[in-house]
Amino acid sequence: MNRWFQAASTHLLILSEAMAWFIVLRVLATAMDRSVLTGFQQTVEAGHLGGEPTAAALAAVQLLRRAVDDLASGPPLALVILTAYLALGLSWGIRRLRAPAAVAVMVGLAASVVLLNVLFHIALAGDLALWDGSGMQRFFTDPQATLAGERDTAAWVANPDPARLPGTSAGLVLVGMCALWARFIYVGRSAVSFPRVLRSFSVGFPAVLLATVLVPLAGVGVGVLALPYFVLAMLTVAVANAARSTRDWTFDRTAPWAVSALATIGVLAGIALLFGLLAVLEVREVVAPIGSALLGAALAVMEVVLTPVFWALEHAFRAIASRFASDALDTVQQGAGEPTPKQPETDDFVTPAWLTTSLRLAAFTVLALGSYWLARYLFRRVSERQQEPEYAEERAAAEGTGVGGLLRQLLPQRRRQPGVPRWLDRHAVYRLFARAVVDAEDRGVLRAPGDTPLQFAAMAAPALQAPMMQEIAEQFDRARYGRHYPSAEALAPLERALGEWEQAHPAPEAVGEPQLERAERLLEERASGLGRRRRPPPPGLNIGPY
Repeated sequence: MNRWFQAASTHLLILSEAMAWFIVLRVLATAMDRSVLTGFQQTVEAGHLGGEPTAAALAAVQLLRRAVDDLASGPPLALVILTAYLALGLSWGIRRLRAPAAVAVMVGLAASVVLLNVLFHIALAGDLALWDGSGMQRFFTDPQATLAGERDTAAWVANPDPARLPGTSAGLVLVGMCALWARFIYVGRSAVSFPRVLRSFSVGFPAVLLATVLVPLAGVGVGVLALPYFVLAMLTVAVANAARSTRDWTFDRTAPWAVSALATIGVLAGIALLFGLLAVLEVREVVAPIGSALLGAALAVMEVVLTPVFWALEHAFRAIASRFASDALDTVQQGAGEPTPKQPETDDFVTPAWLTTSLRLAAFTVLALGSYWLARYLFRRVSERQQEPEYAEERAAAEGTGVGGLLRQLLPQRRRQPGVPRWLDRHAVYRLFARAVVDAEDRGVLRAPGDTPLQFAAMAAPALQAPMMQEIAEQFDRARYGRHYPSAEALAPLERALGEWEQAHPAPEAVGEPQLERAERLLEERASGLGRRRRPPPPGLNIGPY
């Protein structure tokens, strides 16, 4: 199942990133061509519609106006997706050749030149007649005509061909396709992973959002693709995250994940359909008066709330300004035409201007460097406190988010025992479950990152012949997720049973070591990041198919 998730995340990454490239290229190319065409249209109208225009001039201007309104430049979406797949396939093919570096570079360059020429032909000529090289030949023999188009208004009015309209986006399209090719050549260097998908989304989503904001200015009809891109990108992130699991996905694990992913996509699609329906029904005319009334009410509330604040600030400013009123009045009374009285010369030492400027520059430099090192120290302190072991049931990132979490971690708190994770201080059942996890790992049974406590116990208890682990996991699950904390009397039999099991099944490298000291040592190693290697199971230990 992981293989299918890996393949799905790869194809979803190609589709989502190709859609982002298409949106950005379409917006930029259309904006460039629309700007040039608008200026050309104004020139044609000013030169040929004055006085009594001819019928040919009127027809040419009408055709030009329709061309400006219907303008959509840039490569089509299918061509962008084809470019991405070809680049990724070429990168995979070179990697599977296992040829020397020099041979791989030559093969990659030769294949890139051939394939990019084919893609350029499709982008410039607009057809699939690859055997017809007239379009590419015309581009290389006279690139100015292809990139700039017709500039003579009289010639264009005499022969109003939309294909001869001026535009400057052809160069942008070629550069964008080369950048797209290089990007997916780089993507194909290794398998698609969750961090790479996350980085792609963190760059692509702001770019698409910015392009969507520029859509009304450019007059491009790609705003409707923003929501499908977001849905596709979120699905890519979810699938890539699921592909990280080292365990085989069974139906009881796949079904909840699929239902949650499909439900999220369904909600987003429903919202998109709702907004589309509202736009079709022109509900804006009905909602506009309601929105105006709500805006007026909000402004009235803000006026009531902020007026006392402005009164207080005005009173404070008046009090401060009154201290300088006499000096300002004297300056006004002197008049602009009266010469300023010359100050008497003194023999006192005057500080040079260069010295003052140098001191200010040094103070600013010290302040900037001090702020930089202080910020590094604070964030390093936060990141060190966020390092928790893998089996901690609280995510370290959630504790440091927000201003409150940052201040809680920076301010002094109750000191804990060195080397012991923070979540173990909450309750004795947490420490007991951590002890069971460490014991199982020390005997060759690891807890996968995606396993819940109950799933881990269901796998580890029969493999290690430790039935008490199932009950320990149940007590931990009720305490962690239901806040039903067991009493000390309820935990005493489980602690005793786990201790007896540890004595009966000692770890291979801990024979002869006292059990309590060994448990404390393992917990400290896990908290400090040590001891995370997978140890081989002892001979004769039945750990099942794991």
